Amino acid sequence: METQKHDAVVVGAGFAGAVFARCLAETGKKILVIEKRTAVGGNMADKYVENILVHTYGPHIFHTNMPKVFDFLKRFSQWFKYEHRVMGKIEGKLVPIPFNFTAIDTLFDCAEADKLKAKLSRVFGENKTISIFGLLNHHDEELKHFGKYVYEKVFAGYTAKQWGVSIDKIEPSTINRVPVVTGYDDRYFSDFIQMMPLEGYTKLFNNLVDHKNISVLLNTNAKDKIRLDFDSRKIFFEDREYRGIVFFTGAVDELLDYKYGRLPYRSLDLVFEKHEKPEYQRASVVNYPNDEKWTRITEFKHFTSPAKDTSEKTLILKEYPSVYEPEAVREPFYPVINSESKAVYEKYAHDLSGFPCFYLCGRLAEYKYYNMDAVIERALELAEQIKIKTLFSPHLLLIKEITLYGIIGSCCAALDSVIFLLLRKAGVNLYAANFISINAGICTSFLLNTFINFKVKDKLKIRGVKFFAVGYTGLLLSMLVMHIGVKALGAKEMIVKIVSVFIVAAVQFTLNKLFTFKKETV
Repeated sequence: METQKHDAVVVGAGFAGAVFARCLAETGKKILVIEKRTAVGGNMADKYVENILVHTYGPHIFHTNMPKVFDFLKRFSQWFKYEHRVMGKIEGKLVPIPFNFTAIDTLFDCAEADKLKAKLSRVFGENKTISIFGLLNHHDEELKHFGKYVYEKVFAGYTAKQWGVSIDKIEPSTINRVPVVTGYDDRYFSDFIQMMPLEGYTKLFNNLVDHKNISVLLNTNAKDKIRLDFDSRKIFFEDREYRGIVFFTGAVDELLDYKYGRLPYRSLDLVFEKHEKPEYQRASVVNYPNDEKWTRITEFKHFTSPAKDTSEKTLILKEYPSVYEPEAVREPFYPVINSESKAVYEKYAHDLSGFPCFYLCGRLAEYKYYNMDAVIERALELAEQIKIKTLFSPHLLLIKEITLYGIIGSCCAALDSVIFLLLRKAGVNLYAANFISINAGICTSFLLNTFINFKVKDKLKIRGVKFFAVGYTGLLLSMLVMHIGVKALGAKEMIVKIVSVFIVAAVQFTLNKLFTFKKETV
């Protein structure tokens, strides 16, 4: 296959790879998708067994608060509304997960339940979601005791089984994915878009890659095709230099032969069972956080459009968490994210950053616990970045960024002045008003440059600190220029002020371009 005829090689045909490939293909780019499995779809793949649509690698439910993501997917499948509900076996009883007022009514006596529900509503509000850590760290002893109960019954055992370590060794953000609800809403997700593809995910993926500019190479390991030369910083495909884009969605430690050690993942042993009855359990998924060896049981008929639910048989899936071993016949489902694994991943990412046309995207490639919609959003963003690079030469892109930076700066300077005048009229101290207005201008400038001009959304806190540092550096530089121009050189104040504006703007733009808004190349 003549790879130079392709503008991009995409490794992996899950959501990250398939979405990216489709976006670039629609701009006229020729795309080669390499997938090591025998079909597209990644872990979202499904198939019919006993006339029941089964999720091959465990349950996947699409939910999002990002309309642009769903608007993109709607082009490739019909959908039906599906609100996911999960139950958990707690003290021998099935209760809703996330833990809500129904669970309280089921597990506590009436008087205690009513008292607890009233306090939760009063303190947190009705129909709100609460972090389990918000309860555990609350100053009220009764709420703290309740939080400890939920923590031990719902989170501790399940987390220990799922991750193979005690719950205190797991990153809090992973545990906080499941909240406590102050009401009777028993939906597992609160997103306003919750749907399932009518004909399944595999059909959706087949439609995604069905484009004249996309070629798909299945049952192929990308490592057998791609070689990275770290001395020359060149990419080779089938031993010939390749100058196009490589969009990689696989495991970076495997790609680089585990040179810094293996990144830890958790896997699953998936055990399917057929039962000769119309229904096995009340909910699509039932969690078993405590006694059983499996973590959950999925019954796939609950995912099916009601019009298709006619079988007198049912299929279930039991999930047994296990260690991921590349040599075993298992998949790396969940990255085990902690300070040590992050440090190892950063070494791999740093090595790959030397290849400007090599992009990482997805749960494995970026070593992040992504939801489906977040992966799709990330792929859409990277595709958009590459489209912009294609449309604009580096010089034109720089001119565009400078122009937008100047427009944004002017608008924020005007905002600074308006806020200052309003605060002064309100009787605010001169220096306090100046401090508030300047910071409001810098903050607004940061947000506009982040989302409109440079379009980088990662590491916002770090970038924000850098932007403010550059802003205050500019302020000090302005004062220095004014002092030298007026005091030392005797120039007119207004002329020096105008000159200082251009000098400071040029310095600030350069610093922000090089440091604050420097885009990751992977």
